[in-house]
Formats: sequence, C-alpha cells, structure tokens
Amino acid sequence: GGVPIGWKSLKQKVVSLHSTSAELIGLSNMFDLLQCANDLMQFLQPGRQQLPFTVFQDNTSTITIAYMGRSSSHAKRRFIEIRYFWFKEHLDGGFAKLDYLRSEDHPADLLASVRSGAEFKHFTNLIMGTI
Repeated sequence: GGVPIGWKSLKQKVVSLHSTSAELIGLSNMFDLLQCANDLMQFLQPGRQQLPFTVFQDNTSTITIAYMGRSSSHAKRRFIEIRYFWFKEHLDGGFAKLDYLRSEDHPADLLASVRSGAEFKHFTNLIMGTI
C-alpha cells in the first residue's frame, strides 16, 4: 500500500446545492494538488511514479458522475457545472483512479467532524498507521 500524500479541510470557494456537487468540487480541487505533487515528484525522481494515483472517495454517486461525466447526471444534478469534469481527462488517461472507501475507514473524516471516545481513537490509529 501507499500513504496519503496530503489532504486538507477548508471552506469551499463555491456554494453548492447538493452534497454530490460539493464532493465533485472538492475532488476537482484535490486533482489540482495531485497534479502539482506529480510535477514535483517528476522533478525530484524522474520516471519513478507509479500511475495511476489512487484518490479515495466515500460517495459512490460522485465516483459514478466523475467517470461517466454529464451523461450520468439526471434532472436533479443538472446544476453541476461542466468545469468540475475537467479531471475526467485524468481518469480516462490513467493518471488517477477513484476508489470507494467507507467513511468510517477514511482517515480524512477525522478532520471533517468532531469525534470522541472510541471513534476518535479509531481515526487517530488509522492516521498514525497503527491499525
């Protein structure tokens, strides 16, 4: 396995009307970061990257829309703008792939909401790699 090269939690710059579109916006922002990380690794160690990079996602609708693009969007998702599908090129070209990971197994979920007790311990151990 590998380790995450980075994750972040921040207020989105765009208002979203639906959780799936919010996930797509966040995914789009992460692909920017992934491209920069790839460029840096290419500079430091040319030819050593193993593609595709894996990006974990806990929303199956987001994964479906990311791979199928606008054709997967039904009437309720018409508001998802085309600019968030630019990363589809990265998926189709083999630069990255999206894999489903349950929320309770996703290390970044510790940063998304307040956790306490056993849940907090579980996520801390997950992040520290002791699980």
